[in-house]
Amino acid sequence: TDMTSLCKKLFSQNRYTELAKLTVTFNGIGRGGECKFLNYRSWYFCNKFNMLFVQWFQRKNLKTNPSAFVPDFENPENCVFLALGCYWSVDHGLEREDIGAPNSPEFWKSRYLFQDLHSMQDRSVTTQLSNTIQSLIVAELKAFYSAKSLRIGAMTMLAWDPSITYEEAVALGGWATPSNRDWYTWIYLVAVIPPALALAGYPDARVIPYLPST
Repeated sequence: TDMTSLCKKLFSQNRYTELAKLTVTFNGIGRGGECKFLNYRSWYFCNKFNMLFVQWFQRKNLKTNPSAFVPDFENPENCVFLALGCYWSVDHGLEREDIGAPNSPEFWKSRYLFQDLHSMQDRSVTTQLSNTIQSLIVAELKAFYSAKSLRIGAMTMLAWDPSITYEEAVALGGWATPSNRDWYTWIYLVAVIPPALALAGYPDARVIPYLPST
């Protein structure tokens, strides 16, 4: 069982909201409940690097770190951009019942990517992602996979990729380290670009990604 097979099943079943939650969590190397904190106010698309940069909230240490998303190189079903597009256009992910007056609770809630997760406890969000994963795999393997598998799987891919340094993998995953090296991995966007490319299947993690033309 791998991320591609999970995404292909979700895509074929038109489960685009679940697909978006899984792809952003995997490519952001997030914990299960952290996708609920994604907020449009902290998003920035860079035309130079063709990357979407966001601030990812780490609920374990209450920090935020830069994260990056790029178009998938190999499999469109794995692509964060396609998943978000389907979520917005097909599952009405941009609809808001009430955005409220400026600075009202409704106004600030409307800025979150996943409206259905905003009022849920982190544990419940994690359970929802785990249930999605387990609904896609055979019964014999269900006990071995959960939302935590997304973070473990992404970091395992980076750890075994010789083109990605330890500091770069730590930067995208938002881990603190016992040395002062974690200071610049938390601050500089450039550190998260190579691991973001590696997770998106780029054979060369040191190139500027390109947007699909067709």
